[in-house]
Amino acid sequence: MGWINSGGDANKERFGGPGVRYIGFRAVQTVAAVLLCVPTAILPVFIVIGSTVTGKPRRFVTIAKTRPGAVPDVPERQVPCP
Repeated sequence: MGWINSGGDANKERFGGPGVRYIGFRAVQTVAAVLLCVPTAILPVFIVIGSTVTGKPRRFVTIAKTRPGAVPDVPERQVPCP
């Protein structure tokens, strides 16, 4: 994926067309993608295990969206059914 995603017109223009710098850039992106593949795949396992070990949240606080009495009481509009 690093090779595929590093190609394209924008990078060709950035490095002045297909040349040594462009191929080098794509090679570095490919090596980075290969190295980051394993941690990216394993990290969710640790997150799931950590969530399971810690259990349910002990305290849950609901934050009020408005101050009490800030919104005036407006009676509902009654519309007859057709």
